[in-house]
Amino acid sequence: MKKRVLRCCCAAAFLLLCVGTALFLQRFAKYESTTAYLEWSGQWLVTADGAAEPFSADGIPILGEGEYYRFEATVPPDTANGDWLIFEVANLEIAVYLDGQEIYRSASLQSGSTANLGQVQLPLPGGGGTLVMELRPLGQAQGVFPPLARLTSDPMDQAGSIAYANYYSIPAGMTAAFFLLLCALFFLGLYNGVAVWRLLLLIFAAAGLTIAPLAVGFGFDFLPEALMNAVSWQWVQNLSSLAVLAYLLSSRDRLFWRWLGGVTLCSAAALLACYLVSRASGGFLAGYLDSEIRVLFSTGVYSGLLFWLTHWLVAVCALLSAMELARKLSATRAEARALAVKERVTAENYQSLLDKHRETAVLRHEWKNQLSALRLLAEGGDAAALKARLDELSGMLDRLDPRQYTEHRAINAILQNAAARAARQEVDFHCSALVPAGLKIDEADLCTLLINLLDNAIEAASRVPAPRRREVSCHIKYHQGYLAVSCVNSYLGPLRVDEAGRPLTDKSGPGEHGLGLMQMRAVAEKYHSRLNISSDDETFTAETALQVP
Repeated sequence: MKKRVLRCCCAAAFLLLCVGTALFLQRFAKYESTTAYLEWSGQWLVTADGAAEPFSADGIPILGEGEYYRFEATVPPDTANGDWLIFEVANLEIAVYLDGQEIYRSASLQSGSTANLGQVQLPLPGGGGTLVMELRPLGQAQGVFPPLARLTSDPMDQAGSIAYANYYSIPAGMTAAFFLLLCALFFLGLYNGVAVWRLLLLIFAAAGLTIAPLAVGFGFDFLPEALMNAVSWQWVQNLSSLAVLAYLLSSRDRLFWRWLGGVTLCSAAALLACYLVSRASGGFLAGYLDSEIRVLFSTGVYSGLLFWLTHWLVAVCALLSAMELARKLSATRAEARALAVKERVTAENYQSLLDKHRETAVLRHEWKNQLSALRLLAEGGDAAALKARLDELSGMLDRLDPRQYTEHRAINAILQNAAARAARQEVDFHCSALVPAGLKIDEADLCTLLINLLDNAIEAASRVPAPRRREVSCHIKYHQGYLAVSCVNSYLGPLRVDEAGRPLTDKSGPGEHGLGLMQMRAVAEKYHSRLNISSDDETFTAETALQVP
């Protein structure tokens, strides 16, 4: 119970860390502008004698000799000390006043046919006030007239630049991480002889999605022009999407599609929930999705929503590929272990045959002597001695012919091998097996389960000191689609277990689980069962019932 609570706490803590990290990074990617535009509340034409004539913004009058324009706006009272007033000027004589005090004056006359706008940045005291701007054109008006005055706490737009950088760098960093993960998976599989060539499609897609956005966002500052033109080509992203599509179409693994379907449904449900919340609160997400969907259906251009969908697919496919590769590596190792077990059984059976052959040669020589003795007993008429000698010869014949336990070839070989090992270690071996020859179950799984089971039982029984009896009793029976296996052996207790009640072994050192037990549990789970283990002071019992397909 304590371990389960600890696992739940760890999972919850990890989830909170993920959410906290995402929220922290989102602060750097989200840019909320601090700029507030001023509205001119009054505008006048001031004549040479100082008279002010108001006019409408729809029709700005032409100035006469000695005349100029005056514009007035209200600076909000919540303006902080250190905020800035920003506007652009070109070909203008201008004076700016705040509450009647002059804070700026200049005259800017640009030469040439095109004027370059110059930006004016004026620090303001806090508290607001009335802003008055008096200006007179010195040539052809350029840009916006009257000047577009605005208030901001970030005149250099540093936050906007950082947010713009993170808009490209965070997705690129994410796809770069998955690019490295996919490369690691590919080389790991290649190293273990399980090359997944389809991963090259995802690797290409991740590389394209990493390079293309950075090239579009900052490429001209960091890349040569030829390389920039190549990587910023729209088809780089298009080919990345096609590579992801090809990866999906090449997958024939049903488990992969089930996982992908589940993740897709969960992601769609989460996005829908966020969309509804954003729609109800008037947030940015709902408007963004609506506009992107309209653009997608009206133009069909690959951008926006499809761009993020491709990123999501690459990320999900990378994680699912990691799971798929892990399963393949596990299966490969299981097959290798099963093959090693088969080879060991074959070698031991071969050694047993050699031993039997040597024993037969010895007995054949002995039989010649026994036949001579039988002739003498028969000629002497000693019936009792003759019967005793015949019984002795029958025992010799039994030793020459190993016991047939079952019709199933693999199970019979495993049991014969176990009986021979038990005899060598002076362990009484009892077994019954009712299994048909055509049992539809993988022989590798049978070897993994039965050999580990009997090895552990014989080894444990061989450690029991006299005068206690050393014995192993194994029963195997197939009935109504289930293969029931039970093995009871004497052992030198007490049994050591961990916090979860699982037995510990001394083979790999104190406090470690035996590999054999883990392999047996894996086989039981594969056939929709479990390995049940129980013990008392003198006997150890392991049993399971495999559901045979």
